[in-house]
Amino acid sequence: MKHISRFASVLAMGLLATALLTGCNQGNDLPSNTLPETEAPTEAPTNAATISCTVTVKDYAGNPMADVVVAVLKNGEEVKKNVSKADGTVKFTLEADTYEVSVTSTTGDFYYDTKAAILSPEATELTLTLYHKANEEHAVTIWPVDGEKKAMPVGEGATFVELDGGMTYVVFRPERDGVYVISYIADGNIDLGYYGSPMVVFENKMLDTVDNKVTLTVHHSSINSEGATAMFVFGLEPDAVETDGCVVTITRTGDPEKTPADEPWVEYQPTQVKAYEGTLNGTFKDIDVTNPALTVVYNEADGYYHYGTIDGPVVFLRITTDSPYLAALTTVAENSRVGVYHYDENGKFTGKESFHDMISAYAEIVNGDGVCPLTPELEYMIKTFGEYQKWWDLSFSGNIFSEKIVTPETAWLFICGYYS
Repeated sequence: MKHISRFASVLAMGLLATALLTGCNQGNDLPSNTLPETEAPTEAPTNAATISCTVTVKDYAGNPMADVVVAVLKNGEEVKKNVSKADGTVKFTLEADTYEVSVTSTTGDFYYDTKAAILSPEATELTLTLYHKANEEHAVTIWPVDGEKKAMPVGEGATFVELDGGMTYVVFRPERDGVYVISYIADGNIDLGYYGSPMVVFENKMLDTVDNKVTLTVHHSSINSEGATAMFVFGLEPDAVETDGCVVTITRTGDPEKTPADEPWVEYQPTQVKAYEGTLNGTFKDIDVTNPALTVVYNEADGYYHYGTIDGPVVFLRITTDSPYLAALTTVAENSRVGVYHYDENGKFTGKESFHDMISAYAEIVNGDGVCPLTPELEYMIKTFGEYQKWWDLSFSGNIFSEKIVTPETAWLFICGYYS
């Protein structure tokens, strides 16, 4: 009984507590078993959307270009810049937007398509082809038919040239022999032609232009390491004034076919150079080569040629002074090559012989009149070179004797004389 009474007492106390709680909740909208809501935790704010971009820089042949400075700009203001790697690439992480790309290099001034140099969320990969710009500082003065003008230099590879709407000239100075193809890259059609050298720019093309290309053969003889390398002038005339520039491409396609002009010169080395030690009587007189009775005789005893007889006056040859028919040999050698091309009886080329060393050696021993004794090797030089130049070929309009009558047997003595 005591246990039942104690349970009843506890139950009563529980009922009383329930009644009290129920009274406290009266007039409240929330259900008795609901807790007040709390604000859900928020995520940390994120950065604006970004894009990963790659710019690849190549030359006209598709080769990657390293060490090129690539800059990204927005509204003309630089945002980022970097230097291209060995594979020609530069990578950027940018806020999602549209950007211009600018390229500069320490190796020269380049042209590229600025209209295509754009990065955006829709175009994150960009490849730019760079072309060297023609350098105005190295422009060459030329003389076409309509007056003095300038020609922009171009070389092997690709060069961007600005056009002025009319005829624009460029000049190619090859550094090696070869067969070259000259062409262009442009939006419109351009009349391309080869017009000669800077000194003489012809009105008409000197070579055929086929499919907007000119094939030019440059022989080794045109290449001179001392600065006399031949220069070739090309003209570019657009058919539309809005074509403001083009890329001139010059490609070496092979070796030229060798000609005698490409073969090396062999210098004749003199062995009989000796100053005259005898006595000179009288004044120097030029030999009259129009005299049909003219005779010179070689005296083996003294090693000299003599005028008229074996004991006559010693014959001298002009080296540094002019003769009645020709400038001094030293002057001729300064202005052109004193040498000959040799051919056999079948017309086959056998070699080239030059006499510059001989002229220089004998010029060291001339007397006050600029003459020295005539030797067999000097005779060989005058006869060989004179016949090659047709100096005494009266059927040749360029002979040096004009209307005077001479014979080949003695005409070579025109440069000689004696003291009397």
